[in-house]
Amino acid sequence: MSSIEREAVQICVIGSLDSIMGIIYDLHRRGFTEVTEWSKSQPTVKPREYIHLLHRYILHRS
Repeated sequence: MSSIEREAVQICVIGSLDSIMGIIYDLHRRGFTEVTEWSKSQPTVKPREYIHLLHRYILHRS
């Protein structure tokens, strides 16, 4: 008998705030994710560059 396991996956978008928000809203329009599921903006070490993360869980049989 197989069991179902849950695996955590992270999706990240890195770039300017305008570009990131464009990607997030585009993914929302396509039904991939809700805008509110993404993390808040976090600056990277580069000037004017930010990162947003999305955590998803994938179910699969083992």
